[in-house]
Amino acid sequence: MTLDDYCKQLGWDTTELSRQARISYNTAKKALDGGSIQPGVARAIAQALREALGQNINVGDIKGLNVSY
Repeated sequence: MTLDDYCKQLGWDTTELSRQARISYNTAKKALDGGSIQPGVARAIAQALREALGQNINVGDIKGLNVSY
């Protein structure tokens, strides 16, 4: 699933994603738009999804997430 799919499943908009992952709104928007994000941001997003869904979700499980290593 893409990040957008996960957010839709949870009923999260960009603001809620940024709050749950503890990242800025602009960074959350960049991630949702397919922009390049840092590995720490990707891990924070995966952690927020893990906690919200109660599933083991890793960065590699989020299709289309553009992580710059």
